[in-house]
Amino acid sequence: MKNIHHSFNRYQLSDEEQRAGAAFSLSNQAVIQNLLATVAEEKLHLVLDPQNITAYAQQEAYLRGQLDMLRHLLDLSQFSITNPLGETL
Repeated sequence: MKNIHHSFNRYQLSDEEQRAGAAFSLSNQAVIQNLLATVAEEKLHLVLDPQNITAYAQQEAYLRGQLDMLRHLLDLSQFSITNPLGETL
């Protein structure tokens, strides 16, 4: 693993390092799933205020982004676990 000096601190990873880092333990997966469930419940309970539609749209988009990212992490982990030597990430 090599640190690539960048404002967002990137790392150059081999395929094996990428796969190992993306494959979460069952506990990690459970924590991410719980976060996903919490955010989904928040999204379901959003109430539209006709006087402030912009705030509603911003909050909905924020929660949608969280849901998408958490789902992406779980999908990436599952892919890494089920395809240890196969396709690339």
